[in-house]
Amino acid sequence: MYNKIRWMDQVAQEISEARVQVLVRGEQLEVSEQAVRTASDSYLKNLERIGQGQGLPIEVLQSAQAMETSERAYLSTVSNYNRAQLQLLWAMGWCGTDFGG
Repeated sequence: MYNKIRWMDQVAQEISEARVQVLVRGEQLEVSEQAVRTASDSYLKNLERIGQGQGLPIEVLQSAQAMETSERAYLSTVSNYNRAQLQLLWAMGWCGTDFGG
Protein backbone atom coordinates (compact mmCIF):
# COMPACT_ATOMS: atom_id res chain seq x y z
CA MET A 1 0.00 0.00 0.00
CA TYR A 2 2.82 2.41 0.90
CA ASN A 3 4.53 1.81 -2.45
CA LYS A 4 1.31 2.58 -4.31
CA ILE A 5 0.88 5.90 -2.46
CA ARG A 6 4.53 6.79 -3.03
CA TRP A 7 4.14 5.98 -6.73
CA MET A 8 0.97 8.11 -6.96
CA ASP A 9 2.79 11.02 -5.28
CA GLN A 10 5.63 10.70 -7.74
CA VAL A 11 3.25 10.74 -10.70
CA ALA A 12 1.44 13.78 -9.29
CA GLN A 13 4.75 15.58 -8.83
CA GLU A 14 5.87 14.76 -12.38
CA ILE A 15 2.57 16.02 -13.79
CA SER A 16 2.80 19.21 -11.73
CA GLU A 17 6.38 19.90 -12.79
CA ALA A 18 5.63 19.16 -16.44
CA ARG A 19 2.61 21.47 -16.37
CA VAL A 20 4.71 24.29 -14.97
CA GLN A 21 7.24 23.73 -17.76
CA VAL A 22 4.47 23.96 -20.37
CA LEU A 23 3.28 27.24 -18.85
CA VAL A 24 6.80 28.70 -18.67
CA ARG A 25 7.65 27.59 -22.20
CA GLY A 26 4.35 29.05 -23.42
CA GLU A 27 5.25 32.42 -21.92
CA GLN A 28 8.69 32.21 -23.53
CA LEU A 29 7.00 31.45 -26.82
CA GLU A 30 4.95 34.64 -26.60
CA VAL A 31 8.07 36.69 -25.85
CA SER A 32 9.92 35.04 -28.70
CA GLU A 33 7.07 35.70 -31.14
CA GLN A 34 7.11 39.38 -30.16
CA ALA A 35 10.88 39.54 -30.69
CA VAL A 36 10.46 38.16 -34.22
CA ARG A 37 7.75 40.73 -34.98
CA THR A 38 9.88 43.57 -33.62
CA ALA A 39 12.96 42.48 -35.56
CA SER A 40 10.93 42.04 -38.74
CA ASP A 41 9.38 45.50 -38.37
CA SER A 42 12.80 47.02 -37.82
CA TYR A 43 14.17 45.30 -40.90
CA LEU A 44 11.29 46.52 -43.08
CA LYS A 45 11.60 50.08 -41.76
CA ASN A 46 15.35 50.15 -42.39
CA LEU A 47 14.85 48.72 -45.87
CA GLU A 48 12.27 51.41 -46.59
CA ARG A 49 14.63 54.10 -45.34
CA ILE A 50 17.34 52.82 -47.68
CA GLY A 51 14.85 53.00 -50.54
CA GLN A 52 14.16 56.61 -49.66
CA GLY A 53 17.85 57.43 -49.47
CA GLN A 54 17.70 58.12 -45.73
CA GLY A 55 19.32 55.09 -44.18
CA LEU A 56 22.64 53.34 -44.28
CA PRO A 57 23.11 49.85 -45.72
CA ILE A 58 24.73 48.75 -42.46
CA GLU A 59 21.42 49.42 -40.67
CA VAL A 60 19.63 46.99 -42.96
CA LEU A 61 22.37 44.42 -42.45
CA GLN A 62 22.20 44.77 -38.68
CA SER A 63 18.43 44.50 -38.62
CA ALA A 64 18.57 41.45 -40.93
CA GLN A 65 21.02 39.83 -38.53
CA ALA A 66 18.77 40.66 -35.58
CA MET A 67 15.81 39.17 -37.42
CA GLU A 68 17.74 35.98 -38.14
CA THR A 69 18.81 35.72 -34.50
CA SER A 70 15.25 36.20 -33.27
CA GLU A 71 13.93 33.62 -35.73
CA ARG A 72 16.50 31.06 -34.58
CA ALA A 73 15.59 31.75 -30.96
CA TYR A 74 11.91 31.35 -31.86
CA LEU A 75 12.54 27.95 -33.44
CA SER A 76 14.42 26.84 -30.35
CA THR A 77 11.58 28.08 -28.15
CA VAL A 78 8.98 26.21 -30.22
CA SER A 79 11.05 23.05 -29.88
CA ASN A 80 11.33 23.48 -26.11
CA TYR A 81 7.60 24.17 -25.83
CA ASN A 82 6.75 21.04 -27.83
CA ARG A 83 9.13 18.99 -25.71
CA ALA A 84 7.47 20.29 -22.53
CA GLN A 85 4.04 19.36 -23.89
CA LEU A 86 5.23 15.83 -24.65
CA GLN A 87 6.71 15.52 -21.17
CA LEU A 88 3.36 16.54 -19.70
CA LEU A 89 1.50 14.03 -21.84
CA TRP A 90 3.98 11.33 -20.82
CA ALA A 91 3.62 12.20 -17.14
CA MET A 92 -0.16 11.98 -17.46
CA GLY A 93 0.13 8.46 -18.83
CA TRP A 94 -0.17 9.13 -22.53
CA CYS A 95 2.36 6.87 -24.12
CA GLY A 96 0.68 5.70 -27.30
CA THR A 97 1.28 6.81 -30.86
CA ASP A 98 -2.36 7.26 -31.84
CA PHE A 99 -2.95 10.95 -32.51
CA GLY A 100 -6.71 10.61 -32.62
CA GLY A 101 -6.89 9.77 -36.29
